[in-house]
Amino acid sequence: GINRYDSADIERALQGLLCDDTGGASPLRHLPAKVQTAYTVLELRHPLDVNSLKTHYKRLVKKYHPDTTTNTTTDDKMKNINVAYDTIREYMNR
Repeated sequence: GINRYDSADIERALQGLLCDDTGGASPLRHLPAKVQTAYTVLELRHPLDVNSLKTHYKRLVKKYHPDTTTNTTTDDKMKNINVAYDTIREYMNR
C-alpha cells in the first residue's frame, strides 16, 4: 500500500509530471491533480476500472522491472510506477 512511501517521496516522484497537452478536454479533468499525474505516470489517458488498472500496472512492471531489462534508469521508473499505482488505488478506495 501507500504506507511504503512517505508523502515527500510521493511528491518527489510525481513532481513535474503533468497531464498530456492534447488541447482537448481531458477525461481526467474531474480528478485531483495528484491522481491525474499518477495516471500520466502510468501512461494512461482515461480512468480505468480496478481490474483493468491492475492488468495495466502488471504490464508496466514486467516492462520496466530491473530484473527484466538492462536499462539502468528503470529503478526510478519503477519507483514512479509503484507510487502512481498506489496513489490511484488509494483514491479509488475512498
